[in-house]
Amino acid sequence: MKKYLLSISLLSTLFLGSCGDENSFLTNVVTAEGAKVKFIHAAPDAPGVAIFVNDKKVSGLLTVAPATPGVITYGSAFPAQDYANLSAGAAKVSVTTPTANNAVILSGDVNLESGKFYTVIATGLAPTYAPIVVQDNLPAISGNKVFFRVINLVANAADAEVSILGSGAAAGIKPKEGGDKFIAVELPNYTSGSVTVPIVVKLNGTSTATTEGSITASLNLTITGVTPGRAYSIITRGLLATQAKDGTGKLVTTASKYVAGLTSYTNR
Repeated sequence: MKKYLLSISLLSTLFLGSCGDENSFLTNVVTAEGAKVKFIHAAPDAPGVAIFVNDKKVSGLLTVAPATPGVITYGSAFPAQDYANLSAGAAKVSVTTPTANNAVILSGDVNLESGKFYTVIATGLAPTYAPIVVQDNLPAISGNKVFFRVINLVANAADAEVSILGSGAAAGIKPKEGGDKFIAVELPNYTSGSVTVPIVVKLNGTSTATTEGSITASLNLTITGVTPGRAYSIITRGLLATQAKDGTGKLVTTASKYVAGLTSYTNR
């Protein structure tokens, strides 16, 4: 984790306030050159959010009243394709909830280097939301290889295991880990065109989150249009179910209010 947590100073306490002037998509922050940034909403109980960089709104649009402002919903990425291009240097990043009077749930400073790629992920549960900032070190293109990484954000999972194309590809990915390593997978018998790649992420429950036994979950994903050189990120989010004995000694499983799921996006 220490390899990809960058310099960011957090104000983790929830406070209310406006985040400066509303602007159209990337107006006043887009530059011909700069850092490439992707935002991910992975905080299960947070409503739709808006992103401000240096007090300029960079996500969604406010349409004519009384329409609802565009927001990034839980499990979504912004931009949906590619990365936002932001000025290099120190940047003030704020995550707000437009439907709650622009309440600021995360605010801090991050240093962005020109030409580098970053993913900023909003995580946690109220009132302790926190960001993870991942530098996306994309691997060099090599032969028929395609690249995947799994960032595990399910807090009550001991670890995550990954199978790609029916074979084990990685194991032991702890919560808040996985962002610093892409998994290289050879596309078998590839000649031309694109292929479909099935992926299974198995989450193994923790002993601290369960009184008895171990809760697991298998999350399935199919990525289409895959060609050599492509790179993808897969983010696990939410929580696993838990187990405990009731007053009669019967083992009872309680489903999570925030069921574990996946968010995926294309890095390259």
